[in-house]
Amino acid sequence: MTARVLICDAQPHISRAIALHLLRADFDVWTVSSGEQALARMAQFRPDVLIVDVDLPANQGWDVVASARLHSEYSDLHVIALTDQIPAIVAQEARQRDLPIDEILTVPFSPRQLRAKICQWEKSQGKLLAQ
Repeated sequence: MTARVLICDAQPHISRAIALHLLRADFDVWTVSSGEQALARMAQFRPDVLIVDVDLPANQGWDVVASARLHSEYSDLHVIALTDQIPAIVAQEARQRDLPIDEILTVPFSPRQLRAKICQWEKSQGKLLAQ
């Protein structure tokens, strides 16, 4: 079984780089560029992992996380926040919004590092789906 990963980032070069790296590692990947698109794709795609830019305009990134956390069908969803802010600030904002974020990656980051985080999560869940 292949892990399903949804990437939500307004910067196409970042989405494309992540997607290419994860596709090579045999993940099933979809990319979107807005919060609205992410919510629509989540309903169709049912991802295991959500990689979301929490710095999207008009709080769209946070809105996607909030919506995902409201629905029980996404209770196992692993959320990785991408940001250009200091991780402690993002973690504090997540706590203030009462929105659990599983991982925070600061841009720039290594796609290998991201893949390793996803594989580590899969292993901890007993779901080693891709290498």
